[in-house]
Amino acid sequence: MKIHKTRFASLLAVLLVPVSVMGASFDCNKSHTFIERAICSNNQLSKLDDKLAEAYLKALDIAFAPDDLKEEQHEWLTNVRNACQDVACLRRTYKQRIQYLADYDVTQRATNEKEPCEFPNLRLPGEYKVFAAGGYTGKNVDYQIDQSGHQATQMDVLVNYPATPVVLMLGAYEPTIWNISWSPSTRIVAVLVSGYHRQAVAGLDPAVPVLNTSYDNSGPCGYFYVEQNELGSLNPLSRRFFRRPVDMVYLAKSGNILIGEAVPQNVNIITSEATPPESFYDKSAPLAGLAGLEDAVNKGLLRRATEADADEWVSATSANTSTKRDVPSIAGQEDYKPVRPNIYVIQCEFATDGLENCKRRHNAYVVLKKFIYPSGLYGEASSTFFIPKGIPEPTGYPGHSNIYDFNNLKIEGPISGVAPAPVKIQK
Repeated sequence: MKIHKTRFASLLAVLLVPVSVMGASFDCNKSHTFIERAICSNNQLSKLDDKLAEAYLKALDIAFAPDDLKEEQHEWLTNVRNACQDVACLRRTYKQRIQYLADYDVTQRATNEKEPCEFPNLRLPGEYKVFAAGGYTGKNVDYQIDQSGHQATQMDVLVNYPATPVVLMLGAYEPTIWNISWSPSTRIVAVLVSGYHRQAVAGLDPAVPVLNTSYDNSGPCGYFYVEQNELGSLNPLSRRFFRRPVDMVYLAKSGNILIGEAVPQNVNIITSEATPPESFYDKSAPLAGLAGLEDAVNKGLLRRATEADADEWVSATSANTSTKRDVPSIAGQEDYKPVRPNIYVIQCEFATDGLENCKRRHNAYVVLKKFIYPSGLYGEASSTFFIPKGIPEPTGYPGHSNIYDFNNLKIEGPISGVAPAPVKIQK
């Protein structure tokens, strides 16, 4: 069944949006490209196309720079959507764009209620280049710089571009310290930094104007971050602030970014000592990740759990009738047994010779005193925590850890399907 999709055309014309900017304004009877035929013949894609049109119009209605958004949407259609060669790619691309526009809507509404989105003291020279750089995350550091529950990371950015002055657009999703250095012949004239969580700029000459806008700090310009599939907002923002599109994007490699050419060994690198990365560490908060857990053990706030602690949990839940399921037994099957916590996890990785290398890692702790969960308890740092009777519930956010609470005999975390709620830290 073909689906006619022309109902948005008149509305888009009213908004002065070119027909080519929105896929929802073509006639399926005249479809001739793979993209158009796929949308017309696939009910799911057709619905996604409708949702995209709706999300776009909402974002356009409250955009601080509607012309930039129109141009951005056109670039997305041309360079992202139309690059798809199969239906799976189209589905994924549409969903990502719809989510982006939904977030854009939220951040723009917040923008309109706060201070204007303006760059402080910006004076651009006659000639300059705009370079965007970043990634989802940088190198983990043992401290945290915000209360997001995510471990702070660091991006080391070295700029060596003597040809013209340089404008930097830096973005990461995770809370990140941007540690900037440059060669003597390089001149940095402005830095726009953004991300979902808090961002901080270290090492930069204090005279260089900086605009820091992220989701967590309710930045006046919304947020962006620089990753392979998150480049759609860069050119519109660059045109808005710097009157030209981005000249080149540099993606981080293990938290390191080189912008321009490699620096010869005999050239001294410059960085400002006014704002070192350490100046952004929250020294009042626990160390992050595995370092934070080890520090808590050394301070007597935690102890490493043993198999006896797991046995105690099984015994306590077995004896408590409220934790038992009121269901009859099934012939040939074992009755329900209480969950036995894992004190160790097995982590495996494949070596270059193809052989699997596995090791056992202890990842369970007993809370002994008032305790704040370290940030960054995800992936390798996700753990198991036992809270004995009479011990208060820890504050902070346990990330992807599992919590076994003897006070109420309840389990929270991935194993139970119940995500722990963040508990606000009182300072």
